Parts: sequence; structure tokens; C-alpha cells
Amino acid sequence: MHFRWYPSSALLPCPLDLSLLRAHFFNSLKESTYILHGSASSVMQLSSADQAALWQTVQSGEKLDTFTSSIATLPKYSDKCESTVPVRLYFVDCSESTPSHTQERARAEWGASVTSWEEVTCSSGPVSTGEHGVWEPGANLGDALMRLLELPYEELFYAKDTMHDGQVFVCVFIHGIQVPLNTPLAWLGSELHFPDQFLHIAVRRVRFILGN
Repeated sequence: MHFRWYPSSALLPCPLDLSLLRAHFFNSLKESTYILHGSASSVMQLSSADQAALWQTVQSGEKLDTFTSSIATLPKYSDKCESTVPVRLYFVDCSESTPSHTQERARAEWGASVTSWEEVTCSSGPVSTGEHGVWEPGANLGDALMRLLELPYEELFYAKDTMHDGQVFVCVFIHGIQVPLNTPLAWLGSELHFPDQFLHIAVRRVRFILGN
């Protein structure tokens, strides 16, 4: 545990008063619940005791699924594929500033920290798992990102062994791991959503530059 030299340039310090984080969590939970079920009343009707217990579970990170399933009024992802997934998207374009050194380029590709949050474009809302809100087996993460970010197909779907100098491509991370773009979006929403029920997706746009 370190008590000095906090990397404030890379990480936002957590305030001692967690009331702001608690309020943000429940606002996000209400938003995602409305997206999933058309109403946020189930969250708004939680008793003070249930809210306190849920927030304590979120802080500890233990047995969250067990707790939420024990509250009849709090809905969760259904067993069937949802037609809409609550998504929070974080996009940063590093294609004009990616270092030319091979090692530095590789570090940037795998998610090096940005210098300022002003470089990150954040957006959130409902994302359909298929065209016109109808579930389709082929609706995957890559399809969704093409619609959301309006990126060219070749920037998303590329073969690393055939990349050329100067090629622009994107890397997609969920929970800090790079996710295959052919993964069904509904499955990602059901299995990889955060405690606020949003699917948080980080996207970096970088440029492939051969090392000297």
C-alpha cells in the first residue's frame, strides 16, 4: 500500500465522502433499469435498508448477483437475450499521436493511459442488439461499434499479421481485456455488465507504425 506520490495525472482520486459516488451509482442503475425494462420504478421503490445493503455489496464487490436476486423488486438481465443493452462508451483517438518506437506503439495499443480526460469522448444510452430493435443472432460488438462510432469496416476488422505501416485500427476493451468483435452484443450485456448494469466499453483508435 502506498501513501505518497499518488498518480493523480492518470487516476482520479476517490473522495473521502462516498455520497457522491453512491448517488452516481444509483442514478446509473435507474438509467440502465429504464433502458432494460421501460421503467425505473423498481430501483426507486427500494427501501432505505435495501439501498444501504446494495451499496455495501457494491463497495465490497462480494456476492452482488446473490444479493440482487434476493430482492424481488429489483430486475436484472433476463435469461433470454435482451433486445436493447445499456452501453457506456469511452472513445479516444490516438491515431495522430501514437509513438513510432515499436515498444511504445505496443504499449499504446494495449491501453496506455491518456494524458487528459478531455481527450476521451464519453456517451451512453440504449444500443439495439439487432436492426430496428429486433434481436438477430449475428448482431455482435463490431456491428454495434460501426453504428455508434461510424468507423470504417477495415479499422475494426483487420488481421494483425497483414497490417501495413500507417494503418489505422481500433482496440476494444471491456473489463480491461480485449474482446473479439464477433462476440454477440446481447451476451456481453448479460455476462459482462458492471454493477450499475451498464456495459462499459473502452475504444482506442491508434495507428500502426513500424519500428526503426
